[in-house]
Amino acid sequence: MQLLTYLTLALLAATCSAALTPRQRCQQKCKATRSGVCVAIQRFCSKKDLTANSPYSMRGAWSERNGKGIGTHVFVAPKNHCPYGSDWIPQKYCLSQFYEDRAKGDKYGHGVGSYGRKDCQEF
Repeated sequence: MQLLTYLTLALLAATCSAALTPRQRCQQKCKATRSGVCVAIQRFCSKKDLTANSPYSMRGAWSERNGKGIGTHVFVAPKNHCPYGSDWIPQKYCLSQFYEDRAKGDKYGHGVGSYGRKDCQEF
């Protein structure tokens, strides 16, 4: 009887964690490691007229220091094979793409993904 209870609880736990959105998975990693990546993402993507290859997108945004003297940096960089242009990055895609990459990233939420025309934008 106890085995059935444990199996049911294990299945329920697996189902609950699989149902999390990328943003929620990113936030879990940030909370567990105090990495600050979610704060940096929110700061960076708060700009309404964000364009790729702009000084702002390449400079990026930092989170506050996490208590260990480390801040987290997020930015969008052009890939070498891509022509220079200023593709607009809508705020919802800025957020969703960063959250997706960071949710798939390491335990601190560090990860990279390519987006835009011909995958020219590296988040």
